[in-house]
Amino acid sequence: FSRAVAAEFPNGKASRWGLILLTSIAAGYFFSGPFVMDPASTPLAEATLHGTLHGILGAIVFVMMPITIFVFWRRFHADPKWQFLQGWTLVLCIICAAVDIYFSIVSKIPILLTLQSPWIGLIQRGVIVPFMVWVFVFALGMTKVLKEPR
Repeated sequence: FSRAVAAEFPNGKASRWGLILLTSIAAGYFFSGPFVMDPASTPLAEATLHGTLHGILGAIVFVMMPITIFVFWRRFHADPKWQFLQGWTLVLCIICAAVDIYFSIVSKIPILLTLQSPWIGLIQRGVIVPFMVWVFVFALGMTKVLKEPR
């Protein structure tokens, strides 16, 4: 997907940073997967190495998701060929960013983390699912654009 995006956007907005962000997110998913996460309520002093690595890589990926969507929204907004995706992109960016901010606040305040502990996985999916929907819609849009005569 990243290679197709690079070929479609050789210059202009999102041509450099969009590709770097998409590739970094893919690498972050790939490298965080083998490291098992510690339970959400694990105190920092008792965190395992694999849980810490998963947390660091996951945090980087979570921060990059709404940023990536926004970077491409700027391109879709400016490029007439891609304007059909700007609405979807903006809505999914707002959802992804809002849940990401909420998740960041909850994870920094111990009492909130304790209260939200049973829901942490669902809150995380509130970031992951809109991002993955956006990637899917973007990929569908890519097939539409690539089929059009140049």
